[in-house]
Amino acid sequence: MTQKDGFVLLYRKLIDSRIFKNEKLLKVAIWCLLTANHKHAWVRLKTGRGFTEVEVFPGQFIFGRFSAAKKLDMTPSGTWSRMKKLKTLQFIDIQPDTHYSIINIINWDGYQSKNKKSDKQPDRQVTTNQQPSDTNNNDNNENNLLPVNKTPETIPEKIYKFYNSEIQPLAKEKHRAVTNLKTHLKTHSESDLMEAVNNFKSTALEYEPRYRKKAANFFGVNEKPFLDYLPANYEKPKVDNGPRQPAYDPKKDLED
Repeated sequence: MTQKDGFVLLYRKLIDSRIFKNEKLLKVAIWCLLTANHKHAWVRLKTGRGFTEVEVFPGQFIFGRFSAAKKLDMTPSGTWSRMKKLKTLQFIDIQPDTHYSIINIINWDGYQSKNKKSDKQPDRQVTTNQQPSDTNNNDNNENNLLPVNKTPETIPEKIYKFYNSEIQPLAKEKHRAVTNLKTHLKTHSESDLMEAVNNFKSTALEYEPRYRKKAANFFGVNEKPFLDYLPANYEKPKVDNGPRQPAYDPKKDLED
């Protein structure tokens, strides 16, 4: 099995999109699809004088503008500009870090929804100080490029959808959020997790959307902010209505 085996699914409606109308932007978009990981992995990267391990999930890959520019035959500034444009068009999400960025394909499940057998996929991202290699889906063998027959919404997906509708964070990372929720549902009920979102809402809405926790972080597996908002742990703030005013007495107006 070579690195060039297999393929990814593309939506036919892409032909009517703003991405398709810009050939270089289209090139970068397809490169993102081909580069994304197909299963969970830890990647060891050189950062400065040392190394670090980075966790990546399906639909994600580690991005560096200089190594990406070489692969795309573009300038680093042009590559980064087009990545930011794809983010604006909600094709990808970018999670920046000091030495690298993690790119998340926003609708990854749609591009990989048919005959997905990620356990047979090799990890294309490797231990390196350069951009990890492209990843291909070698098990997709359908000719129809549009995903059909959507599977019923699962409980983790339902909670994830509810969180985004209530909290409305700017950043979204569905796969990691759903994976985390599957873990938490082993020890917490669906209703408790939903209530945690409701309890968190008043706090979250005090901030601009870009500063609000995304579901993947709120329901994290290392840090677990949602625990403070579970019904058993959360104490709703008391409403201070100020000093009570005496009731209005119409007779007093007549006396005056």
